[in-house]
Amino acid sequence: MQTRANHQHLPLLLERVVECCVTEQHTFDADRATRTLAPLWEYDELGVGYLIDDDQGYSVVT
Repeated sequence: MQTRANHQHLPLLLERVVECCVTEQHTFDADRATRTLAPLWEYDELGVGYLIDDDQGYSVVT
């Protein structure tokens, strides 16, 4: 199943960013991540976020 991400998905998207930061050993900043993700559902010319459901969970593809 493929769903276009929107503001209602922010908690799930932030969980995925935290997981990525842990894996890549980056510092997680919730405010910065929120400011970065929000334009994906506001302005298509900046990119589009999708949630892809598979056996491994959810992914974001832009």
